[in-house]
Order: sequence, then structure tokens, then C-alpha cells
Amino acid sequence: MSCHYHDKVEFVLVLYFLYSCYTVNCQEEDGPYHGKYIGKFNSYHHQVSGDIHAVDERTLLLKSFSYDGNGADTFFWAGSVNRPGPQGFIVPDADGKTNVLERYFNKDFTLTLPDKKKITDIKWFAIYDIWSQNTFGDIYIPEGFEPPTVQKIALLTGKTNAITTSAVEILDAKRIRLNQFTYDGKAKKAYFWVGVGAQPVVKGIKVPDEYGYLDPLRAYNNITITLDLPGDITIFNIDWFSIFDHESKRSLAFIIIPEALNVPPSLVKVIPHKNELPNCLQLHRDFQVSWEIFGPQITIQLSGQVAEDDYLSFGLSGSEDRSQMIGADVAVAYIDGYRGFATDYNITALTPCVKVLGQYKGVCKDELVGGQDSNQMNTASRENGINIITYRRTLISPDPGDKEITANSTIHIVWGIGKLDENMEPAFHDSYSKTDVTIQTSPKEPQNNCFAFTKSKLILGEPWKKGQIFDKTIRVFNTYIGPSGGKKGYQTITGF
Repeated sequence: MSCHYHDKVEFVLVLYFLYSCYTVNCQEEDGPYHGKYIGKFNSYHHQVSGDIHAVDERTLLLKSFSYDGNGADTFFWAGSVNRPGPQGFIVPDADGKTNVLERYFNKDFTLTLPDKKKITDIKWFAIYDIWSQNTFGDIYIPEGFEPPTVQKIALLTGKTNAITTSAVEILDAKRIRLNQFTYDGKAKKAYFWVGVGAQPVVKGIKVPDEYGYLDPLRAYNNITITLDLPGDITIFNIDWFSIFDHESKRSLAFIIIPEALNVPPSLVKVIPHKNELPNCLQLHRDFQVSWEIFGPQITIQLSGQVAEDDYLSFGLSGSEDRSQMIGADVAVAYIDGYRGFATDYNITALTPCVKVLGQYKGVCKDELVGGQDSNQMNTASRENGINIITYRRTLISPDPGDKEITANSTIHIVWGIGKLDENMEPAFHDSYSKTDVTIQTSPKEPQNNCFAFTKSKLILGEPWKKGQIFDKTIRVFNTYIGPSGGKKGYQTITGF
């Protein structure tokens, strides 16, 4: 009796699990989320095989798809009648073309239904030969199937700090959009914060802001922003999203993330990166520094997801009390071809290095201002769009213009990312340390808050509006020379 009862319970649990996987998204613990699973191809001819997922309401993902390519007039084919046949339409291939299908072997790719058709408009998807009217493989869309789509969840509101939103949307497995977000910015150590558990706690993970910064939150006034979850974290790994103040150790506002959201998979590519040194600090979504002191030297590794003509800069602040560019002692690191550089610079002004009244001023190499390059280049490599540059310097440099690094201390640092000019000199930075940043030079236990780099399609923002002169009587114009408008100026207008 007990054995029959046990079997019955086990059978019910299996059915419940299968039903849950169909009605919601079963996230594979040992694999990435690809979208809502539809099923495997039914194979009839020409070695058709593979799995198919719904990415969103119009896009299908074919995983490990194979087809021998021997059909005479074969296409991806879909339709709304009961079974595959002449009444259907061609689905363009991964390149958007409607050519006869060639051979595929274990390929992964996405297909978009044409003419704004949706997955809910079709009953089946097939590999179909028009000339012979034969189906080589097919899959039927389950009745009542709901493709992944953007999901609205509860509003983010708080009783303090004027926190409000008009809507909160989960765009995909890694992106959260806060619509018409308002926050007064008065908490000194408030961050976007995610984690697991019933409610927000200090133990969590910092989420970069919409520009990739990890600084305390600025004020927002009715602004819509999109946030990317860091590293390999997805919406399925967290239970809550919060604005958390680390000074008071309390959540200013939070929302619970519903389980098994039927959202599109993320198109963000996660790029794992392992630091070779024990201590690591994430300076920005695209920049991290790691270090280790051994004897009289410190080894520093800069890792950044940057363009080939970009530089990474890092060094000691010009002030002992705060992060300050003026007076800073920094390394400007970049890769030129197969050779890496970590050149020692001194910052006396926020301008390119120029000679004024016989003296060099600005962002100048130490060698130009009477010092010496104290950095010893170690290794440099570029992998998957990430520059990894390691160098060493002594804690106490023989160059009097260099700042001393004290072991077992907390020091203020500065950092920046920008373009190199035609002379391989650093131009004005695009991203930089906007708030105070410190590191412990020799922590008792290794400190590491770094996460994997992520790469998504670059979306340029709206450029600054062009000014127009309406008064035709104006004859005198003033011209000012300075930065070219940054990411809303020359870079957005030209794409460079």
C-alpha cells in the first residue's frame, strides 16, 4: 500500500514539474537562459535535428540545429493551418535572406518572422521543400503558448528620499527599466542593489548605473533609465531590487522580483575574466584594477573593455583626503599593436601636455617634467575586446615627483578611460573617477568585488541639439575651444 502511495505521489510531482516548465520558464541551473522552450524538431528526412526556443513574440532561437542541405527547394517554413503544407510562408534565414537552405551542422542562430508576424499567429514551424511538398522536419507550437515579452512588475516607491517610478519593467533576463524615476540623491552611500532573500540586506550586489558607474547615486528627476545586471547575474538569480543606503544600512525602497518571469533572454555577452592578483576593485562596469604588494614593490593589473585606440589610466590621487586629478601620479596604459605600455604621468592641469613659459603643464610624462618613468612593464594582452596590462613600481620611487605608496594603508586613487590621439597621448577622458575612491594597499584578507565583463550592442544617445541663429543682424561671434561635447557631441554625430 505504501509503495503504491509513494509511486502515485512521485508521479504527481513529475506531472507538476512538467506542467510548471511549460507554463513558466524553467531556468537551467547549469546553462544559460535561451528563452521559453518550445521543444525538439520532429525529424523525417535529411537529418533534421535541434531544439527551438521563443526569444520574444517574433523571434525563434534554433539550438544545435542540423540539416544535410540536400533538399532541392527547401526553406524555413511556417503557417497557421493545421499541418505543414503548401499553405505557408518562407521565414528568412539568420542573415535575413530567403535563399534555398544550405547545410547546417550543430548551429545556433535566431530567425525573425517576416511581415510583423508573431509566434502566436502560427501553429507550426518546419523545414519544408516546396518543389516536392515534403516536410523534412517540424515542430508544433503548443496551444495557448505565450512567448517571452517585457514584463511589468510592482512600482518602486519609498517613504523617504522622494523615490517614485511610473512603471518598472523587466526588459529581458539582464535589464531592468525604471520609468520616470525620481530620487532626491541626499543619501550619501545609496546604490542600486540586488540580492537574494525575503528583503534587502547589506549582503548584496551593487548594480552599475545607466552609464556604468558604481558611485553613490546622484539625484534623478523624472528620468527613464535602463540598468544592466552586472557580470553573469540574471533576473532569475535575484529575489529583490533595491535602492540601499550603506551609511544607515537600510533599504530606501525595494521591489520583489517575481519568480520565473517569462521575459526574453539577454543579448548581452558575458566575457569571463580571471584576475591573477589577489585584490581586485571594480572601478566601472568596463574597468577593474587588481594589485598585490610583495616586498618593496607593488604589482598592478589594469583590465578594461575598451577600443583598440583607448587608454586606461590609474594612479594615486593628487590629494591625500579625496580623489583629485590635479597633482595625481598616474600610469597611462594602452596596447599599440603587440606592445603594451604603462607610462608614468604627472597631472598638473586638466589639459594636454603643453609648454608654457619654458615649463610643461597638463597631463605630461614624468620624463618631460624632469622625472623618470618608474613603471616597469610586465605583460600586456588583448582578449575578447579586453585590454589586460600588468606593471610594477617600487613603493618608494627614486623619482621625487612620484607619490609614495604606503603598505598597510588606505589611499585615495583616480582613474580614467579615454581615447589616444594621433601621437598616442591621452586625450580627454570619457569615463573617470567622479567621487572619492579608496583602496587598502595590504588588506589582511584579499578583497575582490570584481565581476565578469559584459558586452552589448553600442547604442549611441541623442546628440546635443544644433544651435540656430535667428537674428540676421548679428555680426560678432565668440568661439570657444574645448572638449567636443563628449558622447553627446562629436562621438555621437560621427560614430567615432
